[in-house]
Amino acid sequence: MVEMDPEIAIQTERLVLRPWRADELGALHALLSHPATMRHWPAPLSDDYIRDWHNWARQLWAERRLGRMAVERAADGLVIGDCGLVPMALDGEPVTDLGYIIHADYQGLGYGVEAARAVLKYGHTIPGLDDIVCHMATDHVASQKVARALGMVERCRFENPKNAGKVHIVFALS
Repeated sequence: MVEMDPEIAIQTERLVLRPWRADELGALHALLSHPATMRHWPAPLSDDYIRDWHNWARQLWAERRLGRMAVERAADGLVIGDCGLVPMALDGEPVTDLGYIIHADYQGLGYGVEAARAVLKYGHTIPGLDDIVCHMATDHVASQKVARALGMVERCRFENPKNAGKVHIVFALS
């Protein structure tokens, strides 16, 4: 396992990606309940779902140094997103999902690519990490652009029951 400061997982030129703190449920709620940010989901996430997401991300980080992390701007500490690596099964096969969400107010500024690229690089330092993929709804063109900017290509498609049965595209490194 890579040794690192438990408060800062990854730092880029403009961003700090770090574990969600216990007192940051409100910041995560502001992100995941925002209608424009969550427009590719059936609806903004519920309070219970967000609380579970927060607890799950914190637990996964504590146990494995994986999980979704807060994305904050280095210049001012403002939390603008959530990004990280999560073990999951896709069609019964173990993979590691690279997920990224940037608040709608900060989309289109390159933060998604910067955060995802840094997390992908971090993932390659972890021995034995399963195949890293990312997936998004077919109508989420901006997220597909992020995957392609990372050098990922379409691997397959599936109906995602967690997203109202929308068809999702799975991207993987070629």
